[in-house]
Amino acid sequence: MTDYYYYLSAVHGHLYHYSLSVHYAYKALRVYQNSNNLLRIVYVKMILAVNFIFIGEYEKSEEMLQLILRDAEQLKDKEIRELGFHNLGFLHFRRGQMRESLDYYARALQLKEALRRTACDNFC
Repeated sequence: MTDYYYYLSAVHGHLYHYSLSVHYAYKALRVYQNSNNLLRIVYVKMILAVNFIFIGEYEKSEEMLQLILRDAEQLKDKEIRELGFHNLGFLHFRRGQMRESLDYYARALQLKEALRRTACDNFC
């Protein structure tokens, strides 16, 4: 039952029901905060940030993405950092700020490439 709101939020996001997705994401966030599931908390924040972009709540999205980057740093999770930079690129793209958008996309690609090289070194 703990993942119910999380998946409901994700499904509504994919169906372009952004308000419902935000609603269920906040419900999921409360559940995960009560159970101290840090990784799921970060992923719910990501859902919120992306939905905020789609509904034009750019400031809320940027706040959420900055929190995600801090969380990723604390968790030492490069994959989450890469997703955070990617979504910051998308946020700036939607704002019409192409230079900033490209900068964040480039940072995301650098991290993704580093992750790919590390994975290849370990498994190739």
